[in-house]
Amino acid sequence: LDVFGALAQWTESTFHFVSDTRETAGSTESETIRQTIQAVFDDYGVTVPAPAWYPKGTEFDKDIEIIETAGVSIITCGFAQSDQTFYIEIQQYYKNDSVPTQTFEKDASNIEEYYSNGRLFFLMSNLSESYAVFSDAKTLVTIEGNLSLDTMKQIIDSIGA
Repeated sequence: LDVFGALAQWTESTFHFVSDTRETAGSTESETIRQTIQAVFDDYGVTVPAPAWYPKGTEFDKDIEIIETAGVSIITCGFAQSDQTFYIEIQQYYKNDSVPTQTFEKDASNIEEYYSNGRLFFLMSNLSESYAVFSDAKTLVTIEGNLSLDTMKQIIDSIGA
C-alpha cells in the first residue's frame, strides 16, 4: 500500500514502512503536555504537530529523550496514567534522507487503517501493547502502550492538520 510516498507492508507477524523511491480540545493538563512537546518538536523541525489530548491524569513518565544522529532526530516522550504507560516517538529525517524501512512486531490480529486529519495511521497490537504508526517521506510517528483502541484514536484525532 503506497501511503504518501511510503509503502506499508505487513505479514501476520510484522508490519513495516518502506520508502518509495519513485482538533479535539484537551484539559489544562493536556495543554501543558502539548506545549512542552510542541516546543521540542519546533526546536527539531518536526513537521507533525504534538497531540493536544491525553487521557485524564497523564503525566510525563520521564524526561523527553532526544537522540540526534546524521540526518535524523528521534524524540521519545514517555507517559504514565494510572496503571497504564505509553509513549510517543517521532523520527524526523532531514535533507535528502527519508524514513528507512521500519519493522514492527505484531500479533495475528488484523491491522486497522485509521485516517485522521489527513494522515493514515495503522493500528495494530502485539500481546498487550497497542501501536499506531504513521509515516510520510520525512517523519515516522509511533504511539505505543497498553491503551484501548478508543484512547489511541482520541490521541491521534488530537494531532492537528
